[in-house]
Amino acid sequence: MMTYNETAERELTLEEKLELALFPVIREKINRKRKYTGYDLLINGNTEEVISTVTSKYELLRNSDLYGHLKKYEGLHITEVLNFVDRRFFFTFRVDGEPVTIGNEVLYPTLRVGNSYDRTMGVSFMSGHFRIICNNGAYIGNADKTFYIKHITKDFQDKVFKAIDTTLAQSKAIIKVQYEEYIKIEVTEEHVVKVLKKMPTQYFTDLVAYTDKFGMPPNGWELLNMISYVLTHDANRDKEATILLENSLTSYVNDLLGITNAKFNKMVQDRLES
Repeated sequence: MMTYNETAERELTLEEKLELALFPVIREKINRKRKYTGYDLLINGNTEEVISTVTSKYELLRNSDLYGHLKKYEGLHITEVLNFVDRRFFFTFRVDGEPVTIGNEVLYPTLRVGNSYDRTMGVSFMSGHFRIICNNGAYIGNADKTFYIKHITKDFQDKVFKAIDTTLAQSKAIIKVQYEEYIKIEVTEEHVVKVLKKMPTQYFTDLVAYTDKFGMPPNGWELLNMISYVLTHDANRDKEATILLENSLTSYVNDLLGITNAKFNKMVQDRLES
């Protein structure tokens, strides 16, 4: 049995990271004078450490149940596990049997799932694609296919699993529609400047290197390429801030280019029916 603190000083394998993230979570009622207070403790079953205090209305989704549901999919395997002090987690899964070739690129449908035990976020998941750049992997999601389900939602677990199932069924169509939509949108210098302003200054060197080598991105697809470059060079992928930046940039680019949720969903549905 491993614990987060015991392994914090060394580099872990993916299997070890997954094992740590799937620790048992015990839910224990808080009583006062033998009367239930309406609050519960969430406890790490391996270390007996209290993770957080939640109300009786809080719907708990254990990582072990979430992973157990996703393991049912053939060809779907985990590529990244991010564990932030046993409280917030991100899991990235790739569908290896369903690559999509666009030009000289081979893209893999990908699903990133976030979960927490400390009430800081609901269950989130974003469908996107995995791109290989300079032997590093960058995950670029599509914020128009992002779901966020709060831990106080009725039928919480059923809704999470249903949304995941629907998203995976549409994964190839999502990539193709995303590419076709993005490449049609002309990107101006103003677009690029606005994206630069959203990024921390320590990444400017990589951004300059990218534009020197490839020029300014002419369309939305190449704008995503530019972001991918930065996120696989200077950015520390073990930091929670990098993952939050990755998610927020995708959402910001969609808004910047006018790719609305309704428009994107209709195009995906049309693609599936064609």
